Amino acid sequence: HRRIHSGERPFTCPRCAKGFKTPYERQRHALTHLAAEKPFRCGDCGKDFPAANALLLHRRQRCQDKPHTCGVCGKRFTYGHSLKVHERVH
Repeated sequence: HRRIHSGERPFTCPRCAKGFKTPYERQRHALTHLAAEKPFRCGDCGKDFPAANALLLHRRQRCQDKPHTCGVCGKRFTYGHSLKVHERVH
């Protein structure tokens, strides 16, 4: 708590030496360095991502990667939880 109000920034980025108050802020900042390094490409739309989990999230939300299918009506869902909620309709 004191660190936030004192202005102390002990968590330093190893690439650019910028200081941060928390490890989380430093980690979030590190993603900006990866912006130029995006080795994960969506095969559907061609958009590039810095991390595999970001590509997976994109595919599920934007590119219709819906692996969960209702056995009754065939409707597809991104998340298993959404399918379970839907199945209550039948």
